[in-house]
Amino acid sequence: MREWLTEHTTEHMPYIGTTDQQEELLSKLSTAEDWLLDGEGEFATFVEYNQKHAELNDIFNKLKFRKEEHKKRPSAVSQARNRLDQVEDEAKDLEEKKPWINATYRQEVLDLVKEIRIWLNDVVEK
Repeated sequence: MREWLTEHTTEHMPYIGTTDQQEELLSKLSTAEDWLLDGEGEFATFVEYNQKHAELNDIFNKLKFRKEEHKKRPSAVSQARNRLDQVEDEAKDLEEKKPWINATYRQEVLDLVKEIRIWLNDVVEK
């Protein structure tokens, strides 16, 4: 875990988390290593060992999940933008294809699309 964390933090990967979170994991890794190597871990029960492992794995799995989400983000953003384009086009086509639909309702849809685009762009910039 330590190698994975230090390898990825040097690459400035945003999914790793804050410096505090990185330091917390490194600290817990050092504590676990000391526990194992200083003798206490040698006489630990299976339950104690599993508890230590689960504590570290919990943090590590959260970071791995963030990494996977980070990889998927560009595709998800692209899909969201494409869908917003489709909804916008469909709303504009309603005037011609379904003139009985009130212009106010069509405009509400277009306003929502605009609002979602602004939100999406803000989130992507962060």
